[in-house]
Amino acid sequence: MKYIRLILQTLVCVVLVAYALLVYAVDHPRVQGWLAETAERQVGEMLQTEVKIGHVELGLFNAV
Repeated sequence: MKYIRLILQTLVCVVLVAYALLVYAVDHPRVQGWLAETAERQVGEMLQTEVKIGHVELGLFNAV
């Protein structure tokens, strides 16, 4: 039982750190530009029109 608790605590910590790093990375202009360009290209291909995205914001858990 002690090992299961340790594994779960480690897993939760890893997920939270990974999420924090993702939010931190998306806050940088270079990453925002890359995400915006990628989204523009993919959405533009799907809609077959020109799409322009200024910047990308990532909110807590499920807000984009």
